[in-house]
Amino acid sequence: MFALSVAAGGIGTSLLFGGIGLIGLTFLMQKSLHVVVGILMVVGGVVGLVVPLIDYTLQIMFIAYICMVASALAIAIPAVRSKE
Repeated sequence: MFALSVAAGGIGTSLLFGGIGLIGLTFLMQKSLHVVVGILMVVGGVVGLVVPLIDYTLQIMFIAYICMVASALAIAIPAVRSKE
């Protein structure tokens, strides 16, 4: 049961981060947000896509989660500061 849960969790996490990487790639191509936000999302997406397929419990997943938090903050702070 543990092996099945780790496999399902790894596949689900890979799909999630793969989608986030694609969103970051569209931000880079459209230049709708700052380039750093797109790069953070792409780096986090690639790391989060590859690492869980190898081993879901590796500590390097920390990079993917930190990139996610940093990109979310970089998107949210200007939105909150806007005077609209």
